[in-house]
Amino acid sequence: MLTSVAFLLSCHGLLAVVTAADVHLYVSPTGSDLNNGRDAATPIKTIQHAIASLIGAQYSTAYIELLKGHHDLAATLQINVSNVVIRSYQRQAVYVTGGKPIESRNFKHITDHDVLAKLPPNARQHIRVVHLPDVGITNYGTIQEFGFNGLQNPAQIEVFYNGKPLHVAQWPNEAS
Repeated sequence: MLTSVAFLLSCHGLLAVVTAADVHLYVSPTGSDLNNGRDAATPIKTIQHAIASLIGAQYSTAYIELLKGHHDLAATLQINVSNVVIRSYQRQAVYVTGGKPIESRNFKHITDHDVLAKLPPNARQHIRVVHLPDVGITNYGTIQEFGFNGLQNPAQIEVFYNGKPLHVAQWPNEAS
């Protein structure tokens, strides 16, 4: 959707002034990367595809309008174009994550007796596990360290359930 374009054409020595237009690209988790994304009725599926479609395009500012839903990134988002604003369209509920939702039906009770023996008896029936390759997760990446002045700490893993973060389980130190 072009919001403004001003052209003064050059004709034999007259000054030419061209103002590039703003461009709006609409992105929805239910869209298709075969769409051009120029209106909310035909959105692009991924943020990455929206950014790639801006390469070589002429625009003043590009607005990538995210429609409601979970926009799960398959890889680190690389923005290699300038003057891009990525925002929620009309303040819709938008979640941009580098994770993958896992349906609750994939979580199973622990059956390993050695693991169960380490758990308090009253907790055993409440603990669930998921085998990540069974849900299509095989690339675990590399946990990066962060910190300053030589104090390095591993980055924390985040797990969410129904949109709320879960506390990371901490196993007792075997040496203690």
